[in-house]
Amino acid sequence: HLAALDHAQKTGDVFAIALGLEGMGATLIAGGETAQGVQLISAGLATRDRSGAPLPAGEHGDVDRALDKAVADLGVVGVDEAKATGADLDLDEVLAFASRQ
Repeated sequence: HLAALDHAQKTGDVFAIALGLEGMGATLIAGGETAQGVQLISAGLATRDRSGAPLPAGEHGDVDRALDKAVADLGVVGVDEAKATGADLDLDEVLAFASRQ
């Protein structure tokens, strides 16, 4: 995911950046780094919203499954807090955050 995210950043492909963040987030959640994963998914979704390219309906499944697992791990309040943190990151912050994961 990091290589794809790096390439997307270099080409300025916002859709690919968001997809990379969401994929990394889901992977982190699956690996037990749930709060960080939720933050990346939220940052990806926020990036999509800011750019006017929302997550296509057919791609909600992976994100929804990851967030369902996150709720099971952290509870609703924990997920909401992590979502808020991720959504507040600007693109430079989120890319720096993602590269540290």
